[in-house]
Amino acid sequence: MRRPIQKWLINAMQIVRHNLKIIFGDKFPFFLLGAFAIFIFIVAVNIFGNERFTEESVFSLLLFEGIIVVFFPTVYAIQNDSDKRTIEILFGIPDYRFKVWLVRVVIAFLVCGMILAVLALLCYYALVDFPIGKMIYYVMFPVFMLGSLGFLLATLTKNGNSAAVVAIIIGLGLWILSDLLSQSQWNVFLNPFDTPGMDVQMWEAMIRKNHAFQLITGLVFLLGGMLSLQNREAFMP
Repeated sequence: MRRPIQKWLINAMQIVRHNLKIIFGDKFPFFLLGAFAIFIFIVAVNIFGNERFTEESVFSLLLFEGIIVVFFPTVYAIQNDSDKRTIEILFGIPDYRFKVWLVRVVIAFLVCGMILAVLALLCYYALVDFPIGKMIYYVMFPVFMLGSLGFLLATLTKNGNSAAVVAIIIGLGLWILSDLLSQSQWNVFLNPFDTPGMDVQMWEAMIRKNHAFQLITGLVFLLGGMLSLQNREAFMP
């Protein structure tokens, strides 16, 4: 009984290791170092500027970092797949590419969640007391939606750089709309810790609707990206 389980675990680890190389590529360590550098810079600026960190500011900081971390694997992963010459395998087995990319996207979000957990712990012990699990839970909703959008754009444009440009433009547009929408359930960047002057139950209901909106939209983007994989012959060398 143990040997089949051990064999399954070994195979699973090999699959995860292989897919990590594909979706994150050789440039991701530098990308990750840049994200940590930005994190340290923002924290240092606020500390030396005598700005007090709160739950609201930590959420905004982790959301920004989460978008940066998930940006590379979801937007550039398709291009990495072509560069690694594994696309022939995906086209060689019927519907194999959908299963593979679903696993890869899930791995990307899991890695992003683990990195955010590390950053949240640093904020918790160095800056301000807050519920870590709740913070990560809230942050992952907009990260999932925006990461799925990046994946969809990558499958539509068939180029990581083009997808990145479009994603940045859309992101800036959503950021501008966040000021107009403010405390609306349609605000992609709604901060659950920035409690307005309204009834607590109404605020919690708005947060749940906002998360439902982000989850459903993210799933639609993800499904659209999976369906768009049918037109990936343009990646063939």
